[in-house]
Order: sequence, then structure tokens, then C-alpha cells
Amino acid sequence: MDTVFSQANISPTLGAELMATLGIDALAIQNPALLSRFLDVAEYLGKYEDGLHIARIVTSKSMPKDRLDKLWDYVRLRKEMSVLQSEIDALSPEMVEERERLEAEQQKQLATIGLYE
Repeated sequence: MDTVFSQANISPTLGAELMATLGIDALAIQNPALLSRFLDVAEYLGKYEDGLHIARIVTSKSMPKDRLDKLWDYVRLRKEMSVLQSEIDALSPEMVEERERLEAEQQKQLATIGLYE
């Protein structure tokens, strides 16, 4: 597993601890679809000092079999939120209607993300 983690730029410690948090064993992680989602989540959480804490909070009320999917959905929503923020930041001050539309969409995203936290 260390080779897979290092190829994906994920520390072996983070990878192992995240697998334990999500209840994924070494055999299950060999599934290509599961591995892809896992690496996506690990890469995102690896950017944060408290990434494992985030994973534990998001998955705390999930059944073990649903933890990775729930965390992957959360990460996907967070990435979409970052894109929205970039779009808002790029707008000129004159684009009031577009800014309001994007900010409304951003508020909906925040409300959805809040359901995970």
C-alpha cells in the first residue's frame, strides 16, 4: 500500500489512518473504483492539518460500508464550493446579478455541506 500512497503523493501514515477510519482493509482497497475514490479523498484531506479529524466528523454517524461514499461526496461538495468561490472572486463589481446568483448557489452548497459536518 505504501507504494500506491507514495505514487499518489499521500503519506503512508495518512493513508493507513484513513483506511482505519473508513474501515477499509488491504484487500478491499484493491478494488479500482474504491481505490480511486479513496485516493481522491486522501489527496484532498492531505492538504489540511486536521484532515483525519474532518474525516472522523463527516463519517461519525455513518455505517462502515457507507463511510467512503459519504466522505467522497463531502470532498466533491467542498471542491465545487472552491470553484464557486473562484468564480465569484473573478467577477467584476459591475456584474451584480451574476454575483448574486453565484452567492445564492454558494449558500445552498454551504447548507448541504453543513449536513455532513
